[in-house]
Amino acid sequence: MFPSEVGTPLDPSSLRHTFARIVRRAGLEGMAFSPYVLRHTAVSLSLDLGASIEEAADTLGDDPKTLWAHYRHRVRAVADASLRLESVFGSQAVATREAD
Repeated sequence: MFPSEVGTPLDPSSLRHTFARIVRRAGLEGMAFSPYVLRHTAVSLSLDLGASIEEAADTLGDDPKTLWAHYRHRVRAVADASLRLESVFGSQAVATREAD
């Protein structure tokens, strides 16, 4: 839960608008960014980097069972596949593919 500037619960639509403005200013408009996506990414990266499910759950203030059921997506496998492609085709091929 994020509080407003005066300490009251933040209206979800205000959070979406603020987040959209931040994404626009960062030049990431049109990409699939949302607080929900960032939450998924945080869990996946934490687990891929060796954190236990309990540590990731504590960081997010969630139950470990919830993380396994709803938020666990493998990131390492995608990163490893990209490195394998780079070793075969060179870094320019991977950069070109990512730009598409």
